[in-house]
Amino acid sequence: MFDTILGLPIHVLVLHAAVIGVPVAAALTVLALARPAWRERWSGWVAALNAIVLVVAYVTRESGEELYKRLERSGVITPEINDHRQLGLFLIWPVLALFLLSVLTWLVTRQAAAAPVSLVLTVATVLAAGWATFYVIQTGHSGSTAVWESIVDSTEPTP
Repeated sequence: MFDTILGLPIHVLVLHAAVIGVPVAAALTVLALARPAWRERWSGWVAALNAIVLVVAYVTRESGEELYKRLERSGVITPEINDHRQLGLFLIWPVLALFLLSVLTWLVTRQAAAAPVSLVLTVATVLAAGWATFYVIQTGHSGSTAVWESIVDSTEPTP
Protein backbone atom coordinates (compact mmCIF):
# COMPACT_ATOMS: atom_id res chain seq x y z
CA MET A 1 0.00 0.00 0.00
CA PHE A 2 2.83 2.44 0.80
CA ASP A 3 5.33 1.15 -1.77
CA THR A 4 5.06 2.94 -5.13
CA ILE A 5 2.80 5.17 -7.17
CA LEU A 6 3.26 5.52 -10.91
CA GLY A 7 6.52 3.60 -10.59
CA LEU A 8 8.09 5.94 -8.01
CA PRO A 9 8.59 5.26 -4.31
CA ILE A 10 5.81 6.98 -2.37
CA HIS A 11 8.40 7.98 0.22
CA VAL A 12 10.25 10.36 -2.09
CA LEU A 13 6.96 11.97 -3.06
CA VAL A 14 5.49 12.53 0.43
CA LEU A 15 8.60 13.24 2.49
CA HIS A 16 8.64 16.85 1.33
CA ALA A 17 5.19 17.39 2.83
CA ALA A 18 6.51 16.17 6.19
CA VAL A 19 9.75 18.16 6.01
CA ILE A 20 7.79 21.34 5.31
CA GLY A 21 4.57 20.53 7.14
CA VAL A 22 5.97 19.66 10.56
CA PRO A 23 7.93 22.90 11.10
CA VAL A 24 5.14 25.03 9.63
CA ALA A 25 2.53 23.35 11.85
CA ALA A 26 4.85 23.69 14.85
CA ALA A 27 5.41 27.39 14.17
CA LEU A 28 1.69 28.07 13.67
CA THR A 29 0.93 26.14 16.86
CA VAL A 30 3.34 28.30 18.85
CA LEU A 31 2.06 31.46 17.16
CA ALA A 32 -1.54 30.60 18.03
CA LEU A 33 -0.49 30.29 21.69
CA ALA A 34 1.10 33.75 21.76
CA ARG A 35 -2.07 35.62 22.65
CA PRO A 36 -5.28 34.46 24.33
CA ALA A 37 -7.42 35.89 21.52
CA TRP A 38 -5.40 34.00 18.92
CA ARG A 39 -5.60 30.83 21.00
CA GLU A 40 -9.40 31.12 21.18
CA ARG A 41 -9.73 31.79 17.49
CA TRP A 42 -7.12 29.45 16.01
CA SER A 43 -6.59 26.50 18.41
CA GLY A 44 -9.18 24.31 16.67
CA TRP A 45 -7.66 24.98 13.27
CA VAL A 46 -4.17 24.34 14.62
CA ALA A 47 -5.30 20.99 16.06
CA ALA A 48 -6.75 20.08 12.64
CA LEU A 49 -3.51 21.09 10.93
CA ASN A 50 -1.52 18.97 13.38
CA ALA A 51 -3.85 16.02 12.63
CA ILE A 52 -3.07 16.38 8.92
CA VAL A 53 0.66 16.62 9.63
CA LEU A 54 0.42 13.50 11.81
CA VAL A 55 -1.16 11.59 8.92
CA VAL A 56 1.55 12.89 6.56
CA ALA A 57 4.27 11.82 9.02
CA TYR A 58 2.67 8.38 9.29
CA VAL A 59 2.47 7.92 5.50
CA THR A 60 6.07 9.13 5.19
CA ARG A 61 7.18 6.65 7.86
CA GLU A 62 5.33 3.69 6.36
CA SER A 63 6.44 4.48 2.82
CA GLY A 64 10.01 4.84 4.11
CA GLU A 65 9.77 1.37 5.59
CA GLU A 66 8.64 -0.01 2.22
CA LEU A 67 11.52 1.73 0.48
CA TYR A 68 13.93 0.41 3.10
CA LYS A 69 12.70 -3.16 2.43
CA ARG A 70 13.34 -2.67 -1.31
CA LEU A 71 16.84 -1.35 -0.64
CA GLU A 72 17.50 -4.18 1.81
CA ARG A 73 16.49 -6.80 -0.78
CA SER A 74 18.85 -5.09 -3.23
CA GLY A 75 21.71 -5.14 -0.72
CA VAL A 76 22.32 -1.40 -0.78
CA ILE A 77 21.73 -0.56 2.88
CA THR A 78 24.41 1.75 4.27
CA PRO A 79 25.02 3.02 7.81
CA GLU A 80 23.62 6.40 6.68
CA ILE A 81 20.40 4.75 5.50
CA ASN A 82 20.12 2.91 8.82
CA ASP A 83 20.62 6.18 10.73
CA HIS A 84 17.94 7.84 8.64
CA ARG A 85 15.57 4.94 9.21
CA GLN A 86 16.01 5.10 12.98
CA LEU A 87 15.30 8.84 13.04
CA GLY A 88 12.33 8.38 10.72
CA LEU A 89 10.83 5.65 12.87
CA PHE A 90 11.11 7.86 15.94
CA LEU A 91 9.77 11.05 14.31
CA ILE A 92 6.14 9.99 14.68
CA TRP A 93 6.34 10.38 18.48
CA PRO A 94 7.18 14.11 18.64
CA VAL A 95 4.59 14.78 15.93
CA LEU A 96 2.01 12.76 17.88
CA ALA A 97 2.88 14.70 21.06
CA LEU A 98 2.41 18.00 19.22
CA PHE A 99 -0.95 16.83 17.88
CA LEU A 100 -2.21 15.63 21.28
CA LEU A 101 -1.09 18.81 23.03
CA SER A 102 -2.73 20.96 20.37
CA VAL A 103 -5.99 19.06 20.89
CA LEU A 104 -5.68 19.53 24.66
CA THR A 105 -5.03 23.23 24.11
CA TRP A 106 -8.16 23.50 22.02
CA LEU A 107 -10.23 21.67 24.65
CA VAL A 108 -8.80 23.69 27.55
CA THR A 109 -9.36 26.94 25.64
CA ARG A 110 -12.99 26.03 25.03
CA GLN A 111 -13.45 25.32 28.75
CA ALA A 112 -11.68 28.53 29.83
CA ALA A 113 -9.37 26.62 32.20
CA ALA A 114 -7.45 28.24 35.04
CA ALA A 115 -4.26 30.16 34.20
CA PRO A 116 -1.84 27.57 35.69
CA VAL A 117 -3.33 24.80 33.53
CA SER A 118 -3.04 26.95 30.42
CA LEU A 119 0.52 27.93 31.28
CA VAL A 120 1.68 24.33 31.79
CA LEU A 121 -0.06 23.26 28.59
CA THR A 122 1.47 26.15 26.65
CA VAL A 123 4.99 25.34 27.85
CA ALA A 124 4.53 21.64 27.03
CA THR A 125 3.17 22.49 23.58
CA VAL A 126 6.04 24.86 22.78
CA LEU A 127 8.52 22.17 23.85
CA ALA A 128 6.74 19.58 21.69
CA ALA A 129 6.81 21.98 18.73
CA GLY A 130 10.57 22.39 19.15
CA TRP A 131 11.04 18.64 19.60
CA ALA A 132 9.07 17.83 16.42
CA THR A 133 10.91 20.50 14.43
CA PHE A 134 14.30 19.29 15.65
CA TYR A 135 13.55 15.68 14.72
CA VAL A 136 12.14 16.43 11.29
CA ILE A 137 15.25 18.51 10.49
CA GLN A 138 17.54 15.73 11.77
CA THR A 139 15.61 13.08 9.85
CA GLY A 140 15.46 15.09 6.64
CA HIS A 141 19.14 15.94 6.79
CA SER A 142 20.15 12.33 7.42
CA GLY A 143 18.03 11.20 4.46
CA SER A 144 19.52 13.85 2.20
CA THR A 145 23.00 12.86 3.31
CA ALA A 146 22.29 9.18 2.66
CA VAL A 147 21.07 9.90 -0.87
CA TRP A 148 23.11 12.87 -2.06
CA GLU A 149 26.45 13.05 -0.26
CA SER A 150 28.23 10.46 -2.39
CA ILE A 151 26.77 11.94 -5.58
CA VAL A 152 27.90 15.45 -4.71
CA ASP A 153 31.33 14.19 -3.60
CA SER A 154 31.82 12.42 -6.94
CA THR A 155 30.96 15.43 -9.10
CA GLU A 156 32.70 18.72 -9.82
CA PRO A 157 31.18 22.01 -8.65
CA THR A 158 29.97 24.49 -11.22
CA PRO A 159 32.73 26.99 -12.08
